[in-house]
Amino acid sequence: MVRDYTEALNVAVSSAWCATSYTVSYTPPTGYSVSPAFGACPTNNAATIQIQTVTITATSPNGAHEVVKTIVREP
Repeated sequence: MVRDYTEALNVAVSSAWCATSYTVSYTPPTGYSVSPAFGACPTNNAATIQIQTVTITATSPNGAHEVVKTIVREP
């Protein structure tokens, strides 16, 4: 589920870079939820690596959760 959300996030980032949220086209299975937390945008200059951190939390119906940290980079 987290991997599927991450793939959908990659598509969303390709049309908008470094936002406080993205329109991600993903629906988790019934009873599950996915929530992202987006890191700060980097300074836009040649000396700064253009990546944004994203922490994705997936929660199952029984309350178990998985947290994955990833990055998105400027397309």
